[in-house]
Amino acid sequence: MILLLIEAIRPKQWTKQIFVILPIISLGKEITLYDLWYGLIACTLFTLASSIVYIFNDLNDIEKDRKDSVKANRPLASGRLPITMAKVWGFFLLFLLIALTFNLSNNRIAIAYCLFAYLAVNFCYSFFDLKRFALPGIFLVAIGFPLRFLVGTLVLNLQFSFWGTALIMELALVLLAGKRYQSTKRSALVDKSSAKDSASNLDGDLMFWLLSLVAFISAFIATYANFIASPEIEKAWGGSLLLFTIIPLIMGLARYLEIVTHVKSFKVKDSTESLINDPTLMIIGLIYVTNLFFARIYA
Repeated sequence: MILLLIEAIRPKQWTKQIFVILPIISLGKEITLYDLWYGLIACTLFTLASSIVYIFNDLNDIEKDRKDSVKANRPLASGRLPITMAKVWGFFLLFLLIALTFNLSNNRIAIAYCLFAYLAVNFCYSFFDLKRFALPGIFLVAIGFPLRFLVGTLVLNLQFSFWGTALIMELALVLLAGKRYQSTKRSALVDKSSAKDSASNLDGDLMFWLLSLVAFISAFIATYANFIASPEIEKAWGGSLLLFTIIPLIMGLARYLEIVTHVKSFKVKDSTESLINDPTLMIIGLIYVTNLFFARIYA
């Protein structure tokens, strides 16, 4: 029932919860069925939190979404899902989230703080329309990704990873900059008949987001290079095997850049949806995670 609601509010968004279960990889050959169970619980927690945020965002942005060629197809913007029903589901999911969080055995207070921070940041972002502030806006949204990673770490009762948190934050900025580039491109199509100064501003915004995307990709690669070169990481993960992860990583980033800048795809879907549905990226991602897992096992 909950998954049906998630699908109704924002298609395929549940796949973002992969960041919640990433800490499991660090267990390597010590992984147990209990760890998988706790990973599932962590995914459920953030699935509930994400669903609440998506409902609130779609309710708050319903008029704006109706003017966007992609977002107009969302259930609330299109009218397929009644507003009253969405509000009822939002409160029901919030109750489930609170109940499940305070029935955890590991780090329940710290997890509650993380989930509260995620909800508070996203509510402020939507309610105060912080999207209009370019970089501060995507930094606020990007915070949700390392928070997912942190909740997964806390549920599994693992040691906090500064490297993992930094890399996930930077990867989130890459994904969000690509999404903003595409949404700006769609706005340019809508406003193509407007005044020249408006068209000039849109061209400037497009260049800004494209350069931001390239800058975030560069920062991510630089951080990742330092990550695998660190003596601590080399000892824990096996430096030689970890080196092989660079190949699928760069290929995946290049493929995402291709998806974002494709001349037609931005008209029908966001880059994050294209990413999820792209077989090439799925295969590259599977190769990367498998390589990372075996590097940990044979360290």
